[in-house]
Amino acid sequence: MHFGEETFKKEVLSKIPPRNEPPLPPNWLHIEMLERFRVLQFVPIREGMNVLEIGCGAHALTTVPLAYLLGETGRVVAVDKSRWRFFEEVTSVTGVKHWIIPLKLDARELPFPFKAFDLAVLVHGIRSLKSEETMVKVISEMLRVAENVFIAESLPIANNERQRAHLELFLVKLHQHHRESLYLQSDPCTPLLQLQPERLLPL
Repeated sequence: MHFGEETFKKEVLSKIPPRNEPPLPPNWLHIEMLERFRVLQFVPIREGMNVLEIGCGAHALTTVPLAYLLGETGRVVAVDKSRWRFFEEVTSVTGVKHWIIPLKLDARELPFPFKAFDLAVLVHGIRSLKSEETMVKVISEMLRVAENVFIAESLPIANNERQRAHLELFLVKLHQHHRESLYLQSDPCTPLLQLQPERLLPL
């Protein structure tokens, strides 16, 4: 399994040309993908898994490292409602396009009637869900269609009591809407929150 960061840089990131998207630096895409690659090290990924990604976004920031980690025998079903502008360009140049199935869908109503995925992931996408009601619906759908769920979200002001109170309220509402018990862990060294069903191994 090719999980090494240096190998990822050589085999994937080196293929991405510098971007001309000021005021962002030319290598911003490399930086963001590498950060997602590091986040995905917390996920129990195995080559050949069938993984659902919610909120893949226009630049496939998580999609590319996820597909790389799954290998040729794995599949990423990448879902987004509207942001696709650079998706094909980025997945093609990095060499992982054929391991990805892009779907333009509303994640609140996924068209899968049963647990079709080994894993569902949502990385740095909670803030895009707009409302607590949408968050609850999307996460409930992820739990419905996947055996395991991994959610990571950056919280640059995690020590703010107002932010903590908002997060706690969200978790209470999520638990009320879905009877899966939840495991929440905050890494003090990395501004991430991992929200998982308790059946997953602790990180």
